[in-house]
Amino acid sequence: MLRKEWISGVQMHSEDWFTKRLSKFTSSEWHLVMGERGIGEGGKSYIYRKVGELLTGIVNKKEIATEATEHGNLYELENLRMFAKVMGLDFLVTQKLIAPQDSKHSSTPDALIVNYEAENKEG
Repeated sequence: MLRKEWISGVQMHSEDWFTKRLSKFTSSEWHLVMGERGIGEGGKSYIYRKVGELLTGIVNKKEIATEATEHGNLYELENLRMFAKVMGLDFLVTQKLIAPQDSKHSSTPDALIVNYEAENKEG
């Protein structure tokens, strides 16, 4: 179950977004620690970056900007709205940081499709 309090209202790529991801392993880079033969050099480098963030309190803003990522950033919300319309969805949570407070992990999925609210209203 995804708990409501884990979903933030933080704007993606904002200073607050980077801060709330400080020293947390993110879903977009988790593949680095899942090498065919183990963690590997890329995974070790990623772990060192996260430890460095934890020790210094300084965010490592390693963002890749290519023509493809710029295109994606430009049209992503428009395409998500079209997806929701085509799928007949009344509600779609888009680009919200999910970061449990006491966790070392975070994620900013493109979209969350809400199927139902838990009976206890927490998730």
